[in-house]
Amino acid sequence: MSGAPPPPPLPNLQTTLKVVPVEIKKTLELPFENESLWARDFPEIQKACYFSNSRLSSKPKRCEYYKIPSILQVGPTCGLTAVSMMLLGKPTPDEILEMAKSRRFTNFGEMFSAENLHSIAVEVIPEERTSFVLNCDLNSDDFKKELLAGSLVLVAYLFLIFPY
Repeated sequence: MSGAPPPPPLPNLQTTLKVVPVEIKKTLELPFENESLWARDFPEIQKACYFSNSRLSSKPKRCEYYKIPSILQVGPTCGLTAVSMMLLGKPTPDEILEMAKSRRFTNFGEMFSAENLHSIAVEVIPEERTSFVLNCDLNSDDFKKELLAGSLVLVAYLFLIFPY
């Protein structure tokens, strides 16, 4: 007669379960963290260098960094929001958008003319500051001169140049 196999032995109730903690290290390596090491104390600068392909292996002669609070862009208002950010939110992007709409420069916030954006900026920039449109290469002496003088610079670009 073939019988069923014997049942497994009863568990030993004296056995204790030992839990050994396992350290799990999850690291996220950012694409720019090994680039521009001279700026490692300023991750925002490292990130900016990475995304602008300005990967400097040694510290530049001069670097000024201003931490400007970000303002969330609503709709196609990048230029108008940038002007507001440059002025620390006064006036707000919505107020600048209304100015642009009243002059018929835009319907929804998109600005296709640097001159039109400049004319709006001139109205909101404090009188002690000067503002002008500089039409040149970003590596030109004129542009570098403005940066070295501490100018705030808004750089307009076509989205077609950077098809992300």
